[in-house]
Amino acid sequence: MDRKEMAVNNADDRVNYGINPGDIWQEIGADRAGEAPLVKKMRENYGFFGRYCLLCGVLFSFCLYKNPNGITWPVLIFGMLGVAYGMLKKIGLTVKKDTAVYCIGMGLLGISTSMTCSGFLVFFNLAGVLLLFLTAMMHQFYVDEKWSFPAAVKNLIIICFASAGRIFWPFVHGFAYFTEAREEADEGRRRTTAVGLGILIAAGLLAVIFPMLLRSDLIFKGMFKKAFCNVEFGSCFGALFLILVGFVSSYGFFGALCSMQFEETEEKRKAYNPLIAVTFAGILASVYTLYAGIQVLFLFLKLGGLPDGVTYSEYAREGFFELLFVGVVNFILVLVCMALFRGNKLLNGLLTVICCCTFIMIASAVYRMLLYVQTYHLTFLRILVLWFLILLAFVMAGVTVSIYRKSFPLFRYIVAAVGCGYILFSFARPDRVIAEYNLKHMEKVSMYDVQYLLYCLSDDAAPVAAELDLERIVDFSRNPDGETAGDRYSGGIEVTDEQILINYFYAVADRYKNLSFRELNLSKLQAGRAAEKWIAENGGH
Repeated sequence: MDRKEMAVNNADDRVNYGINPGDIWQEIGADRAGEAPLVKKMRENYGFFGRYCLLCGVLFSFCLYKNPNGITWPVLIFGMLGVAYGMLKKIGLTVKKDTAVYCIGMGLLGISTSMTCSGFLVFFNLAGVLLLFLTAMMHQFYVDEKWSFPAAVKNLIIICFASAGRIFWPFVHGFAYFTEAREEADEGRRRTTAVGLGILIAAGLLAVIFPMLLRSDLIFKGMFKKAFCNVEFGSCFGALFLILVGFVSSYGFFGALCSMQFEETEEKRKAYNPLIAVTFAGILASVYTLYAGIQVLFLFLKLGGLPDGVTYSEYAREGFFELLFVGVVNFILVLVCMALFRGNKLLNGLLTVICCCTFIMIASAVYRMLLYVQTYHLTFLRILVLWFLILLAFVMAGVTVSIYRKSFPLFRYIVAAVGCGYILFSFARPDRVIAEYNLKHMEKVSMYDVQYLLYCLSDDAAPVAAELDLERIVDFSRNPDGETAGDRYSGGIEVTDEQILINYFYAVADRYKNLSFRELNLSKLQAGRAAEKWIAENGGH
């Protein structure tokens, strides 16, 4: 057995021992100039990879077309993972054990999506699933244990652009696969291939030409009217387009993974004089220490008085967004100092001081926000800021450790912290939490408060709104501008405040009356049932 065959046969074993597929590329060589052997395997087995990527496109279309948060989300995720597993096995890569952690995170986000109506959560769940899938596949193809945080982010960006640059690969490889003369292929296979190509070409042309022919002649249109009377061509084209997007993107992404190479460790770059960093870090640390002392004395311990006429809720109202911004800047600053400047004990000490002061700033921002919430209650932005501040504290803890332990896997730690934190946030369904908190802690519920619950939150809050006792609602009068609560959402038409509630629950009940199997969603079902119950009890008032 020659060297090339041995390298191919032992590819699985080498991956288990942490060997980068890039090493396989160097050892096996390539028959075509510049073509990696894994890419060659994709091209030669286009029938397999093309079918799997087409299946991925069909899953995208079936699960997501006009259905952003249905029960099909878990189906999509497990289908994607199944496709990825089959393709990895085909090219000879063994699935690493810790890849399961990424898969579990994706599955939980899929389940969370089928339990909420919040557009914010649906969008970021999708982003989270894609990011986890991208990170998992990068981890699967490359030895990423020693990547620094900047290197990992850079490689993720590179693989995204590389995938976009390979969007034509499925067509180029497909054309070569179906048209190249193969000595081992029999006549029957060539005929089947030719007929299949002809059908695909005809289908593509008819998709454009047939609607034009229907519009051009009434007799011709009448012949097909009964057959196509229930066909929505817009929906058909939209679903087919989503299949195409899924097919092209999955093939291009896998092709990029097979062709790109990344070093296990970063190349040693020029390190700058740490005296530069010591100077500006020392100045910042001095300012931060003074600021942190003020927070401890005046905000936490309340040892000093506030300016005349200023309450603690008003004092807390100013500053938490600014502190959030400074915390993010400090996170970036510490990473930049560790990446660009030579190691120095004094610099490490100053960076530690900056991290400690950042923790105090985060605590100050959280405390200010809690004081503000006690007076003005919760909104989505406020609960989002609180969540992000807590998450930032966990991230800064990892950054602090990495100052002294250069081998600390900061990127993987941040992915784990952000992933776990966001999954918990997503499952909490914050819109419902906001509604429950506000109604529980409001002594008087004005119609403006109710309208925030109805029209500024998603339908996750509908079951809470349905439990609101109408007798608790006060302040039906006009506001200082002469506007009633009903004017805000009625376009100036006279609408009573009670009618706003009736209209809202009728609309919710109508939205979720006849859900298809694909559209099933826990939050939709709960909102629909709550609306129907409210209508039965109050709709006739």
